[in-house]
Amino acid sequence: MNTLYCKGYVKTKYPVYLSNDTQLKDLHKLLPTPRKRFVVIDANVAELFPDLVKEFQKEGTHIFPINASEKNKSLKGLEEIFDAIFALQPCRDDILIAIGGGMIMNLGGLAASLIMRGMRFYYVPTTLTGQIDASMGSKQAVNYKEAKNWLGMFNDPEFCYINPRLLATTSEREFNSQAIEGIKLCLATDKSLFLESFESLKSLTPHYSEELTSFIERMIQSKIAVVDEDLTEENYGMSMLYGHTIGHAVEMLDHQHINHGEGVGLGMLAAARISCLLGLAEESLVATHEEVLRRLSLPTKIPKHISPSSIIKKLGHNKKNYEGEVRFVLLEDVGKMVQENGLYYRTVPTNIIEAAIKKGY
Repeated sequence: MNTLYCKGYVKTKYPVYLSNDTQLKDLHKLLPTPRKRFVVIDANVAELFPDLVKEFQKEGTHIFPINASEKNKSLKGLEEIFDAIFALQPCRDDILIAIGGGMIMNLGGLAASLIMRGMRFYYVPTTLTGQIDASMGSKQAVNYKEAKNWLGMFNDPEFCYINPRLLATTSEREFNSQAIEGIKLCLATDKSLFLESFESLKSLTPHYSEELTSFIERMIQSKIAVVDEDLTEENYGMSMLYGHTIGHAVEMLDHQHINHGEGVGLGMLAAARISCLLGLAEESLVATHEEVLRRLSLPTKIPKHISPSSIIKKLGHNKKNYEGEVRFVLLEDVGKMVQENGLYYRTVPTNIIEAAIKKGY
């Protein structure tokens, strides 16, 4: 088992364990044995990995299966966890284990952070996005009304346990759309890693292999490098949000058909077009983004029923905005973010945003 260390918001560092244990026995050895343990788990994961659930049940752990939907990533979803845990008379020495994708980790992490001013919690990501992105950065949040991740805080898990074997039941569509979260960061910050990773995209599958393990480890190292420099995303760390500005808007407007990764992919493509419209990048940057999406079999066109005006309106709910200005992370080339007055983001006029969106249909 390899161990990497990620900068924390509360702790100096917390461990990220990379395991290939076929039975996940090392996970149980890592976990403490407090008075009570609560597992917040994606309901689908609970069905797909019954042995994992049975092992926790043997140890007297309380299991709370949750449907991993944006609807449940909400105050109501938090309240349901609070009700279930408080019915069991918890104390601050108890622990919470979040098993699932980014939504479950966000929800479980925020719940644990708020219960009695905070109980220890642990991440066991079961999606590619969770393993290479959401499990690092200490961000805990839920959606509020029409705004994504609007309510939350920074707090650290005690550790994150990553095992590629947990991805085996991921569908091809989900796996490919989740890979974009790693590629996104490479596109923004590391050209050589992007080129190296780009070549492996055609052959990557969710089934365990040394190639998959290597890809995950490279993506984790890339994310840790950015987190170590700017954990709270004040400047350079906003590279972690590349493609998310328009991507979140598209996802929220059509979350029944567009998943998070697909939305981010479309948002990255729109951001590349904005760079070109502003004269900051060559058209080849757009072509590179299109080729990434095609290689991952992701959509390259915004659904026609989503109007440009509705996307523009939705951008007003972005938490990174300031006094009505929409901030974008933009690239001048692969691996090189646009920097203006020492800032790695810039505001973009509405007419340029709208023109870039219109090119996306």
